[in-house]
Amino acid sequence: MTEQCIFSCFVDPETVDNVVDCLLCQPFVGGFSMHGIEGYSKEHANYTVSEQVAGHRSVCRIDIRLQHKDLDSLTAALAALSLQHRIRYWVTPVIDSGII
Repeated sequence: MTEQCIFSCFVDPETVDNVVDCLLCQPFVGGFSMHGIEGYSKEHANYTVSEQVAGHRSVCRIDIRLQHKDLDSLTAALAALSLQHRIRYWVTPVIDSGII
């Protein structure tokens, strides 16, 4: 397993400020990127009526590059927020990185 990974999580716009504040307080998070996306899912029972009509939900995707050993600390910190909406995530290994 590689030492670095990308933690990608998907956060509802209403709770993104709480998640960002949490990430900024973590000593192992050096930075991250965030952008708005349109999320599609077969699990749309929790969508608002307008989201059901549109067929998607607006969410924020946050990508964080960190050491694999810090994943448990990160997920524990996010779980401690006790947000109204769940945070979905996945982890991708970093094969190489650099600056050109």
